[in-house]
Amino acid sequence: MFEKPSHMAKEAMNKEKIPGPSSHASTGLACYTKFKPLKACRVDETVATLPVHLIIENILPRLPVKSLLRFKSVCKNWHSTISSPEFANSHLAFSGCRHQFLLLVIKDYALVEGPNYRIFRRSLGYDDRHSELTIIGSSNGLVGFRAFVLDVFTKFFVLNPATGHRVEILRPDDKEFESSPTCYWFGYVSSVDDYKICAFNACDGAFWIFSLKARMWKRITCCLPVSLVRLAWPRVPALVDDSLYWPVDMIYIGGYNVGTDIIELNLVSEEYDVKPRLHVAYGDVEVNLIYLKGCLVLYTTHLDVWILRQIGDWNSWEKVFSRADKDVQLLYLSTTDKLVVSFLKEGSHPSRCWMVKVVDNISQLGTVTVSDDLEEFPLFLLYNYGAPGTLADYAESLISPV
Repeated sequence: MFEKPSHMAKEAMNKEKIPGPSSHASTGLACYTKFKPLKACRVDETVATLPVHLIIENILPRLPVKSLLRFKSVCKNWHSTISSPEFANSHLAFSGCRHQFLLLVIKDYALVEGPNYRIFRRSLGYDDRHSELTIIGSSNGLVGFRAFVLDVFTKFFVLNPATGHRVEILRPDDKEFESSPTCYWFGYVSSVDDYKICAFNACDGAFWIFSLKARMWKRITCCLPVSLVRLAWPRVPALVDDSLYWPVDMIYIGGYNVGTDIIELNLVSEEYDVKPRLHVAYGDVEVNLIYLKGCLVLYTTHLDVWILRQIGDWNSWEKVFSRADKDVQLLYLSTTDKLVVSFLKEGSHPSRCWMVKVVDNISQLGTVTVSDDLEEFPLFLLYNYGAPGTLADYAESLISPV
């Protein structure tokens, strides 16, 4: 569903009529992707009949999920074909080439699309009136969420936004779980063909791993260094083969980052290792990891980017980019090398305005500047409080979490 047309968005911005947060808005997903206007084409009046195998193998897998769900009603053969795991994998191979970002939007947000991007809103179908929702990962069209309900307990659910299929997961039956984990991850481990949820808190030195295939939790207790256990804050991890690399910022009194430890946790063997500390970020910054083009990449919100050239050689870290600008933040680095950068723009409106831009690759970070021209920014996030939400890579799929 298209929301505000681009010419209306541009006119609204020119008149400085910035929409404020709506008390009636509900939590949902906003998926945005770049589009190209369709060109008129001439249609030959002579229509040839296409072979069935060509339709099944080369045409249907390229269609959006919404159309495929309707096409299940065409005949029994199409229904069984579209419902098969083989077809879901074939469809995902095409869908994964159309890169999209997924943004969890909370009630205090207003989104305005740009002229080159469209925003598609999807309801979560979840009663969130008393919940705090966070995206903890996205893989193969499935999105993992953590819900903190009434400040009392945590539960999780895995959702396919395209089909609406979802599964709810209760927290482990462990008294220490609720007061301990402060960071979570969801993703797919290809070597065991399983989706997993991982929860971690350095202060207790424990991991909890949930297997979607086995439908059970398992706790792994780690003997971590005393300094790491007492003074740490875990960030977003990265999956490399079977291992999660989890950055842990060392936080001292005053809330400043004085170094980053990285814990490697193998999700299959369940073994772990604490890597040597990296002094790559200082001050009030966040450190995150991502696996990009065969390399482990560490990036900070204040635009520092490091690359581990060889996974097995911890001395091969190399700083590839740095930019000091307090009004520019790197919100997200995707697995396709695209970056989401935000610019703080103060104005007369009571709410702060963060203008968000998608940058094609790391090398363009140095030339990105703040601009008042709507053409320069594919997406605007206008809000009053906190960060603009949680971002994740997303590819529409037919894969079911059930």
